[in-house]
Amino acid sequence: MHALAWLIERFNSSIYLFLLLQGSTYLLSWVVNTFRGEPELANHEWYKRRLFYKIGAHSMYIEHQPNGHFLGGAWGYGKARDWARFGLLHLRGGVWVDGTRILPEGWTERSHVPTPTNEYGRYSFHTWMDPRIGRKMYYASGFRNQNVYVFPQDDLVVVRFAMPRPAAHPIYRQVPFLEGVLGCLGLNATASA
Repeated sequence: MHALAWLIERFNSSIYLFLLLQGSTYLLSWVVNTFRGEPELANHEWYKRRLFYKIGAHSMYIEHQPNGHFLGGAWGYGKARDWARFGLLHLRGGVWVDGTRILPEGWTERSHVPTPTNEYGRYSFHTWMDPRIGRKMYYASGFRNQNVYVFPQDDLVVVRFAMPRPAAHPIYRQVPFLEGVLGCLGLNATASA
């Protein structure tokens, strides 16, 4: 983590660096845990009460290190229904179905604007985009392509769970998968974004 902090300090606002590292999420976790307020809540309880419990996602759990900080860009667990709730929260702009604002205003909109240094235009704010899909879509990518896809213009959330054995792990083809799902719903996967 010290090396990542050193690297970030060396770049000023006029120079951008695209790094996809779990360390960047770990660093963000440290910042949130350090400055979040509500010291009466342990770090592992804070995100549950401030995010997951408010949307009824009671099975959600993010692993953390013994020092209380989250492990990084992985190790989040939950039932498919609760991941769908997480996607629905994003679909509704950070406002839950009862009208309660959970995420800061503008966060979900910014979540699908590519970072300036990502030459393929596929990553932003811990979410991914796939320009091969002709519809506006962004997603949270998990272990072995267990993903939560959000299609804002279609009012659609798709949760994909799959856990093949490592030896039999087939190559996941995201475009055909999403084309099939969208086709079943009567939506054209190649419509303009």
